[in-house]
Amino acid sequence: MKRLIAILLSLFAVGCVVYSDHPITPEDKTAFDSLLFGTWFWNEKDEKGFLHFGIEEKSGLLHVMVVDLDKDGTQKVSEYLGHTSDLKGNKYLNLKQLRPDNKRKGYLFVKYRIKKNVLTISIIDNSTVEEAIKKGSLKGVVDDEKSITRITEEQKKLQNFILKNDKKLFDEETSINRLSIPMMK
Repeated sequence: MKRLIAILLSLFAVGCVVYSDHPITPEDKTAFDSLLFGTWFWNEKDEKGFLHFGIEEKSGLLHVMVVDLDKDGTQKVSEYLGHTSDLKGNKYLNLKQLRPDNKRKGYLFVKYRIKKNVLTISIIDNSTVEEAIKKGSLKGVVDDEKSITRITEEQKKLQNFILKNDKKLFDEETSINRLSIPMMK
């Protein structure tokens, strides 16, 4: 759990994260998975945190905020804009980081599924993408010195690659629960 949340919290400080020049599907401000909307949480021995999903007012895009609280009270916040994609029943987030730092432009891909009040997420595996780029089956750049892997493949070929390699690309999963908040009167 900590690995996935840590990646979401510090994408641009942590190496070995995959970015793409193109989203999986074109940006569509009208096609959101409304089942994501709301707050999800995790509660572990040394940390707890929240994932908030909604629509960002100014851009109309999916807005994701991650708040991580360490046991000593230290709080880390990261924020993303993006949209959802559906490829043959598989659902993905296409996210661009807003904060804490958006120096690296590009999309992060997160596969997700929702069953009842549980959200299961999986971030794309760097080693699988690196291997494909080095073999020439996916266009991209691997910069070992800067710990950056960037997919440059055009969208249709990217979709085909993801569908063909989905199980290997998104093999590590984490599940978190929906936070049920009583309605205000």
